Amino acid sequence: MINLIRQYPIALVGAVIIHAALIAAFFLHVDDEPKPVRMPVQVEVVAVQAQQYQAQLEQERQQQVVQKRAAEEKVAEKKVAEKKAAQKKAAWLKQQKRLADQKKKTLEAKKQRLAEQARDAKKEKQRVADEKQKQLKAEKEKKRLAQKKRKRLAAEKLKRDAANKRKAERRRRQNEMQRQVQQEEAAQKRASQQKTISRYIGKITQKIARKFRPPPGFKVGMSCVINVRILPGGEVDTVKIIKSSGDPRFDRSVETAVYKASPLPTPSDVVLFQEFRSVTMTFKPEK
Repeated sequence: MINLIRQYPIALVGAVIIHAALIAAFFLHVDDEPKPVRMPVQVEVVAVQAQQYQAQLEQERQQQVVQKRAAEEKVAEKKVAEKKAAQKKAAWLKQQKRLADQKKKTLEAKKQRLAEQARDAKKEKQRVADEKQKQLKAEKEKKRLAQKKRKRLAAEKLKRDAANKRKAERRRRQNEMQRQVQQEEAAQKRASQQKTISRYIGKITQKIARKFRPPPGFKVGMSCVINVRILPGGEVDTVKIIKSSGDPRFDRSVETAVYKASPLPTPSDVVLFQEFRSVTMTFKPEK
């Protein structure tokens, strides 16, 4: 009922008016029976109103048709708009799906690329670690061989040093023994030479003593130190008083005795003779 009122308000008002008029005319006819009846005017009015009502109904019907058509057109437009919106949404969803698929593919490709890079990095890291381990092992082996070589060289050096030390010790001992032998031989030779020199000095002293003539005032115990230079063959070259006796006559007598004793007895050995080229001796006659 409420929907009918909302859809056809004018028709409803007209129907109410017509029914009210008919009811009024009925009551008026009952009350005024003696009076003359004027029905044609009222009927005419009602007829006019009915025509107006029909016209109004037609107008409302046409308006309703227009409104219905407009509503249908609006619904159609809405459907078209909804269809376009649905198509647009479908296209957008398709685009979004395509973008999502593309993004997914891109992400998967990136993920795969990152995974490959990670694998390559891991392989490279392992390769570097293996290479480093290999280098460390090689360096360790090199150090071990170097240390072994140093130990071997040190042992060889110790062995050489010990051998050289023993050799040097043997050489030192040999040299020491040789030196001792040489010293002993030299000492023996010097002793022999000294013995020979002493013997010849004794002969020279005896020969000078035989040629000595004590001067006046000579006393037993007088002596002087003389230096005699002798030429090869025993010839006296010079006589020099090194330490005087205190008596010039005694000193001159000793010089004269030396010259008279020339040639003096000297060894025939040339090397030994060098000891007699300059002889310093003390002359002390016994009488």
